[in-house]
Amino acid sequence: MAQDGTSPDTNHLRYRHIVESASDGIICIDESGTVLSANAAVSTIFGYEPDELIGQNLTTIIPEPLRERHREGLRRHLEEGTHLRRKVRFPGLRKDGTIVELEISYGEYVGAHGSEFIGVIRDVTAELESGRRLREDEERYRDFFQNAPIGFHRLGPDGTFHAVNNAELAMLGYEYTELVGHKSLRDVIAPEQRESFDRNMDVLEATGELRNIDYAMITKDGRRVIARLSATALRDSSGKIVSTRGTIVDVSFEHETLAALRDLNQQYKVLFERNLAGIFRGTIEGRVVECNDAYARILGYEGREQFLADSGVDPLLDVRERDGLYRRLIDEKTLSNIEVVVRQRDGSPIWVVENLSLIDDVPGRPPVIEGTIFDVTARKLAEERVAYQAHHDGLTGLPNPEQFRTRLDMAIEASKRTRRQVAVMFLDLDNFKAINDTRGHAVGNQLLQLVAFRIERILRPEDTVARLGGDEFTIVAGSMHSKADAALVAEKILTTLTRPYLLEGREIYISASIGIAMYPEDGVDHDTLLRKADISMYHAKELGRNRFVFCSLASSERAVAQMTLESDLRRALDRKEFVVHFQPQIESRTGEVVALEALVRWNHPERGLLLPAEFIPVAERAHLIVPIGEWVMREACRRAAQWHVVSPDLRVAVNLSSIQFQQADFEEMVDRVLRDTGVPPQLLELEITESVAMRNPEAALEILRSLKAKGIRISIDDFGTGYSSLSYLSRFPIDSLKIDQRFVRDIERGGADSMIISAVIALAHQLKLTVVAEGVETETQAEFLRARDCEHQQGFLFSHPLPADEIDFLLGNTRGREA
Repeated sequence: MAQDGTSPDTNHLRYRHIVESASDGIICIDESGTVLSANAAVSTIFGYEPDELIGQNLTTIIPEPLRERHREGLRRHLEEGTHLRRKVRFPGLRKDGTIVELEISYGEYVGAHGSEFIGVIRDVTAELESGRRLREDEERYRDFFQNAPIGFHRLGPDGTFHAVNNAELAMLGYEYTELVGHKSLRDVIAPEQRESFDRNMDVLEATGELRNIDYAMITKDGRRVIARLSATALRDSSGKIVSTRGTIVDVSFEHETLAALRDLNQQYKVLFERNLAGIFRGTIEGRVVECNDAYARILGYEGREQFLADSGVDPLLDVRERDGLYRRLIDEKTLSNIEVVVRQRDGSPIWVVENLSLIDDVPGRPPVIEGTIFDVTARKLAEERVAYQAHHDGLTGLPNPEQFRTRLDMAIEASKRTRRQVAVMFLDLDNFKAINDTRGHAVGNQLLQLVAFRIERILRPEDTVARLGGDEFTIVAGSMHSKADAALVAEKILTTLTRPYLLEGREIYISASIGIAMYPEDGVDHDTLLRKADISMYHAKELGRNRFVFCSLASSERAVAQMTLESDLRRALDRKEFVVHFQPQIESRTGEVVALEALVRWNHPERGLLLPAEFIPVAERAHLIVPIGEWVMREACRRAAQWHVVSPDLRVAVNLSSIQFQQADFEEMVDRVLRDTGVPPQLLELEITESVAMRNPEAALEILRSLKAKGIRISIDDFGTGYSSLSYLSRFPIDSLKIDQRFVRDIERGGADSMIISAVIALAHQLKLTVVAEGVETETQAEFLRARDCEHQQGFLFSHPLPADEIDFLLGNTRGREA
């Protein structure tokens, strides 16, 4: 029996029960490795039936590669007494061939048949797998910690860095050893924010966490970065903080972007509020929900608040126009430079230019219209004025010739429908030039305005009166049943024009001559009708003036002749039918030729050599005077360049017509002629009449100064026949005065003309001007002029106008005599 009083069998059963109940496998082997016994846990571990391993060698549950190692170890232990490890980790082979990780504890005792070994086997596969996973997790954590794109750190209880990752080191510019154990997070916070940081640390201690607090942090090299801090406190069992884990994210760019956005918003606000353009945002239903002050002021409000409170409605006058505009905007998304009329607060209309954009691509938000408006009322009014001026006479406000032709064409078209006649009248004031010359241009202009007013007042609304220029007017009266109706209109015009005009305290009387052409009897287009009316007007003047004359057979014949002459004139330039003759100007005391006046002639193929009086008026009416004038100047300069070789100081004088002088490109034409011919500018003298110079004296002054600056000489032609201001005469950059031949003609009679010549010469010398007397035909006239120091003379006494080749001969003889 056992010492405790129990029988051996009882004890054996007890031990057997303990072994079988153990969770660990218990196995017994002999010296050869044969399994003597194994409990149920062994069967479970290796997947065998409880008695299936009994009698088998232990190598049955050892993987093949390790079996020999096991045998060798057991043999050496038995033969040599080597140390037997009491606890080992060893892989086992399950019945199904899978490997199981084991922890085996060995024990040795002497049995009935020698040494026997007891092994306690524990399956540690799950434990090892858990450890492996833990190690992998720790490795992943370390890798994540070190290589995360944001900063990670762990702080000790005092805030000192205990660990910090690469991203945070890079952000702050420190080495690991410079931070960990040496600096606290507070040390890198910007000094001005450390007090705020301390307060947040108190919050962390109280709540255990902080979320997204932005701080300026100072890097090792002194730079400032904005970092967003989040932190979590770790506590021990007593609740004391033992560690803090935190992250920082560099949000410098975000702050810079926000600052830029704030600046941009501020700039936009300034631009929005201070922009001279009206800026607004509204709905597609036509309500304005936001605008700037400029928008409100354009619409007559004091500011945006007043507009939004008072109205807030799109101010387009025409609702249909607004709806159409919005439909276009929906289709096109953007509309630019749309001119519309809007109403101001007081209801008055103004013109604005709108630029509109439809914003309809913001999810969850209704479409809005954004746009700008500019007040262009002033520009529109200016454009209307320009358009008006382009079609109306600046002095009288009447339609100009271009507009008159348009109105005449409209009357002709209307007449085709109504089968009635149209009367075209050409009106010219009688003796207007005399009034203009004696009373001055200011009075003349007032008189023209009153004439225009009187004619316009007696015409029907559908009739038109226009000013062609000067003292010429044209009238179109439609719906005429007969010439009698036209005659009645003309009679009314003549009657109203003959009533006196009170100007500057004096009564002025004037009459008119009217020529009338009827559509379709006298012509079917405006050019023909105007031309025939013009010719009939001259016929009226020939018949005594202050009357009207219809286009008759005689005037038609005359019209045909005039039209033929005009047609020939248009071809004359191309056919080289014009020639220039030159009349010498003589130095009074020496008889030397000092200048040549260029005088155009027309070598007509049928009518022979025509003087200017026979074709210049036709050229002016046919708008040919400008090209003819340029040709004359070019030919005169060409000849002057040739004569310059033999007579270096010889000048040529060229007359300028009023129309030519008023051309916008007149100076360019002169420059072109000088350049093309190569004549020195000082050898060219340009002659203009008093009336041309005084028509617009300020404009004439500017042109003459420019010509003078080029070296060109300027002469006032026919002096004494017009009306000029001595103040302007002294300001004009002129070189000489030409006394008209009508004064020279009567020198021998004495009297007023002789006194006028003497006065003109004295005046010219006072102004340091040279005097040229025209029309000198007798020696008595020449001597009279020499006695009064008239420097130069011109006339038949010395020479008629000569062709250029005769001038060559004249100059040769003159030079020969001088030599």
